[in-house]
Amino acid sequence: IIQTLPASLSSLNIGYNPIGINAVQALCNSPNLKSNLQILRIGSCQVIPCSEIHEESLFIRILRELPNLRELDMAKMMQLKPHEFSWVAQKREKQNVGNNLEILDMSGCSNFTDQTIRDFMELGCPLKSWTLYTCGKISAEMVVEIAQRYNSLSNIDLYGCREPQPSGSAEQIHLSIRQLNPKLNYRISHVTLK
Repeated sequence: IIQTLPASLSSLNIGYNPIGINAVQALCNSPNLKSNLQILRIGSCQVIPCSEIHEESLFIRILRELPNLRELDMAKMMQLKPHEFSWVAQKREKQNVGNNLEILDMSGCSNFTDQTIRDFMELGCPLKSWTLYTCGKISAEMVVEIAQRYNSLSNIDLYGCREPQPSGSAEQIHLSIRQLNPKLNYRISHVTLK
């Protein structure tokens, strides 16, 4: 089915389907999809990612093979590992992937940590909206680092992350965000601050 999709297709939603790794690879290899596909939703798919730290992750493969992708939904893909993007940081060089990615949903990826997010930010995607809802291993303080990195970001959702520590209280985080990006809308922990 993926191989027969028309080249004019700009949006594809195959979320909540028990697809295998071969289906996603076929999607990445489809010459018809490479030129026009801008929106891809594969949230909650049962896809097995690469398990080795030094291998290119499935996520990076999607960004590399679908260069015009503007929106990507990978919510609740529990198979994604904390080291999913560590190879990017290790290579220490500009990766030509995700240059058009503006909207990213990683909500429910419960294995992600602060370091996972730092590794991902090395890609330099021009994000405008980033959802990390219920990623419980990510700290509330991480929103400050994200705001420092992304001037273009207008929305970040970290609802359900780890509660702020005493040294990084919600009030201190709020003040830092207002100095870095006054227009940023965000949620941290169980408090919405605007």
